[in-house]
Amino acid sequence: MRGALLPGADLRQGARLRLFQEPCRNLAHHSCTIHESLTEKGFPGCVAYDCLGAGNRVVQEVFDGRSWQDDPRLTRPMMEAFAAMREVHKRLDLLRAAQTLPLSPEHEDLRQDYLARLETGPWDGAALNEFDAGLALEIDILLHRVAEYVRLDPEDGWFGR
Repeated sequence: MRGALLPGADLRQGARLRLFQEPCRNLAHHSCTIHESLTEKGFPGCVAYDCLGAGNRVVQEVFDGRSWQDDPRLTRPMMEAFAAMREVHKRLDLLRAAQTLPLSPEHEDLRQDYLARLETGPWDGAALNEFDAGLALEIDILLHRVAEYVRLDPEDGWFGR
């Protein structure tokens, strides 16, 4: 989603630091007005930041297409949902990356199960609130185990064993 509120992101806004959950002053509806020149205008954080698709998913799935820009009362609940959904999407990326590793059948089954659960949801405010205390911890345990399948090659970097 181009042009969004970024919870907790350290994004330089010209000479000032953008505050947590503060709308970007460079948004025009749902687009960044300076997207093509972010670096030149002093917004390196925006260039480096990737919501991993969480922004669009929050708008479409959790808020049924409604926007904080059309209804400012949605700003806080959307930011909270976005922060949680970004955690969902971080784990999606890691589970997808683990597909390239020679996992045991047990770990592969768990990986596929978690991946399916994260991709299909359903996601609403309650499910996102429960995610950190439940499913996220289960996935983190699996990812910690999956790390055993990865080793560091001093010359080439990471690869599966």
